[in-house]
Amino acid sequence: MVLSAVVAVLATLAVSLPAARTQKWDSEAVLAADGSVRIQWRIHDGNFTCQLEATTLGWVGFGLSPTGAMANSDMVVAGVKDGMPYLMDMHSADSYQLIADQRQVSHLVAASENSTRTVVTFTRPLTPSCLPDAVQGENRDITMDTQRVLFAYHESDPEPLGSPQRHQHRGQRSIHLRDPAAGQPPPPPPPPGDPAAAAAQPVVWNVVQHEARLPSESTVYWCRVVRAPQLTTKHHVIKYRPLIQPGSERIVHHMLVYQCSGHDFSDLAVHADGGGGGYRCYSANMPPAARGCRGAIAGWGVGGEDFEYPPDAGYPIGPDHGAEFYILETHYDLQDRTGVVDSSGLEFTLTPQPRREDAAMLIVGHDVSQLQLIPPGQRTLPVAGHCSDECLQLALPDSGVTVFAALPHTHLLGRQIRLRHFQGNTEVLPSIVRDDNYDFNYQQLRHVPPRRVARGDQLTVECVYRSTERQNATLGGRATQEEMCVIFMLYYPAVQLAQCVSTPQKEPLLSALGVSGVRRDGRHDLVVTSPAEFNGLSLQEYANDLDWSDQRLTALSEVAWRGTHVPECYEFGRVVLETTRNTTGYPPGVEPQGWLVRDAVCPQPSRGGSLLVPSVLLGAVVAVSAILGI
Repeated sequence: MVLSAVVAVLATLAVSLPAARTQKWDSEAVLAADGSVRIQWRIHDGNFTCQLEATTLGWVGFGLSPTGAMANSDMVVAGVKDGMPYLMDMHSADSYQLIADQRQVSHLVAASENSTRTVVTFTRPLTPSCLPDAVQGENRDITMDTQRVLFAYHESDPEPLGSPQRHQHRGQRSIHLRDPAAGQPPPPPPPPGDPAAAAAQPVVWNVVQHEARLPSESTVYWCRVVRAPQLTTKHHVIKYRPLIQPGSERIVHHMLVYQCSGHDFSDLAVHADGGGGGYRCYSANMPPAARGCRGAIAGWGVGGEDFEYPPDAGYPIGPDHGAEFYILETHYDLQDRTGVVDSSGLEFTLTPQPRREDAAMLIVGHDVSQLQLIPPGQRTLPVAGHCSDECLQLALPDSGVTVFAALPHTHLLGRQIRLRHFQGNTEVLPSIVRDDNYDFNYQQLRHVPPRRVARGDQLTVECVYRSTERQNATLGGRATQEEMCVIFMLYYPAVQLAQCVSTPQKEPLLSALGVSGVRRDGRHDLVVTSPAEFNGLSLQEYANDLDWSDQRLTALSEVAWRGTHVPECYEFGRVVLETTRNTTGYPPGVEPQGWLVRDAVCPQPSRGGSLLVPSVLLGAVVAVSAILGI
């Protein structure tokens, strides 16, 4: 009797489910590299509504995972069987077996299939952990962190319904599912017939390497001088996207574009106009004038996608704006490949209709330095870098600036990163950006809720690393196997400040390591000079042989993480802003933060929720179906 009722309700709902095409989607992503799986979604009323499409006539699955593996994942399995839709909330305790949840929290909105594809639309709470009687271990919250999104599918529907057979295809992709700017309308176009409409055509500016012939090394930083587009009026950059040469997807690690301003850079004309293949950055072959091009205007990291400025801001370029010359810096992770020739870069979209605010980029965090040191075998090792209050007092306007986007950046060991904001001894919460599930392979410039930063405030970047699989110490540096801890921050109105970072005081840090003297070998490498028995060893070699006792780890932490740092504060053209105190660190009474576990932010119940009654009924029916094994 119960079974007949279940089938009857399913049949009724299968006919009455609305077409998912009427949904308005704010975001979309292709999950499978071959395009066989894609999603569209929107965030509303504390819910996540998603349309999942896959090239199959069997079951399809969407999931969230802490690591990208099936183990400990939260899955939705759905499809259309014999003309009737089904959906099951499931989870995995091991690498592949899916178990039906005791508490079904996802609700089917629509499902259909044609001769080749299945399309399913479902709704689930953003924070199922906030629901009454939530079952621990079944569901994962959708937070502001990077989400490891899983997909899986099979050519057949489950038989029985509550026990889907092992997937035939699966994969994962890191995505930011909660973008504060998603769904924002673009600026309105000029009215039809307005003469401005004809002049409002966008300009495309490609900043790319020109057949760069790269040396056979593990890591290479390659630079090229590029002349700005020839414009007669002020324009705004409103969007940029990566142009990765086919075949170079695995070697282009990140790209930065620097503005050459603050000095006379006319000597760069021969490099920009000659069409050459560029030169190694930070080397003797680097044009002397190019060393002053240190104000970043755009950044892209491995796995990143297009970035669009908010409707009220853009990067200014044109007469009396921006610069005449720019530097494209590309970090290649070559792993000793030979014969590599690359022309990757960034494509900028400019509008001749300037927006209200001129935007700029600021680099904050820990300076790229071998004084950043991560011992091997550490499950969690925090590092901090400070943008000092004195620097922001000198550089910011009286009205302050508004931060609207951020690109967190570490290398392979990074697991968490955040940007804390202090006014005096008080922290402004929440952090401007915080990612407790950082993925080195997904470095996306992300929108953040707009935050006003005032003159005299302080910004601190905290990174947490995991080095359990390393046998040797890891030092700060530009190579992929080295480490960084910075955030590229977009803000308005634009000022001349280019970089605001810090490093631990050198002598106390070296003392914590048992080193009493060092010298530089070249521009970056530190070499031990005393104690005498270690004379001539690089700091890397010395750190590799150290006994990393608890006492030594504590001493290092007190200096490098909790201790006093030396600030570095400079404008475009590497013009140094002199601070009087010349020290920085955490404000008095502020506690440094290490490994964090995000607390659920439970939404307040709203009137007239957006979930359809048939969807809720169907979710309940599916739960009964799973129990009955149909």
